[in-house]
Amino acid sequence: MKYINVISLGCALIIMVSVPTAVLAQVSDSDTDPVITSDENNVSAQDRVSRAKERIQSSADERKAEREARIEELSVERQNRIEERCVAAQTILETKLARVEVFEARHAERYGLLLERMNAFVERLEHNDIDASVLKGSVEELGTMVDAYFADLAELKAAIGDAIEIDCAADPEAFHLALEDAKLEVDEAKAAWQAVHDYVKGSVREVLQAIRDSLSLDSVGSDV
Repeated sequence: MKYINVISLGCALIIMVSVPTAVLAQVSDSDTDPVITSDENNVSAQDRVSRAKERIQSSADERKAEREARIEELSVERQNRIEERCVAAQTILETKLARVEVFEARHAERYGLLLERMNAFVERLEHNDIDASVLKGSVEELGTMVDAYFADLAELKAAIGDAIEIDCAADPEAFHLALEDAKLEVDEAKAAWQAVHDYVKGSVREVLQAIRDSLSLDSVGSDV
């Protein structure tokens, strides 16, 4: 009977990882939204964490210098169009920033709880002398991917904040470049979230299901 509680916990985890999560695509709903498509899924979680830390450490002056170096590429006509729309766009960005912060808090709670329960399940398996090495590896990988996702969210908030703080009426070209940077950061955050989502729905669920099936067979065998 020692398997009953372990099986119940495994079933609960499988149900938990089956619950759909919010999609970052909700951040975008206008042509001023910092959202575009990307192939960032090919970047490893560890690389994304390292790159995020490097970018976050860069100062606002450095980011401004990078934008100024690209200003010459904007045409006068383009600058005029940006100036007409940028003030309204900054108001929208403030709303978007608040929405990103909501996503961050919601997902921090969700993924934190999932990792906590998975670690507890690993401990329960080991306490009952059941091999938990595969699940433990999945927990570690998921933790790294979640860290990468939140690092990308931190970058995204910093990029949106840069775009909001610029005096876009006086410097529309700088605002345009800051907005481009924010779009790229949204793209990376979306890719990181998708990676976590796919890993939980795929690999993690398969591992939990395999453990559940194995424990069920063992339980039946012990009753024969």
